[in-house]
Amino acid sequence: MVVQTTFDLDEYVFAALRAGASGFLLKNAPPGDLRRAVRVVAAGHARLGPAVTRRVIKRHAHPAAGVCGLDTLTPLRTRDRRPGRRGLTSEEIGARRVVASGR
Repeated sequence: MVVQTTFDLDEYVFAALRAGASGFLLKNAPPGDLRRAVRVVAAGHARLGPAVTRRVIKRHAHPAAGVCGLDTLTPLRTRDRRPGRRGLTSEEIGARRVVASGR
């Protein structure tokens, strides 16, 4: 289900998602977005408008950031994140660090 509304309110977004919507767009979305959203949702994926996506992430992802342990990384682990940002695979990073993959 895709919901399209003029009301840019969090309670509408979250109520629609709880009711089973996989898409939520505002009526001021660019032409064609509704058609694309219906196709994306019909393929089994989700489609939220950009402003809605930002609010969902802000509300649900950022408060839990400390839960994943990024704030407690050791200096070695922090250093290991840099090559990953350059697109290296885990095996390539391990080879540079002389770490076995355990396979």
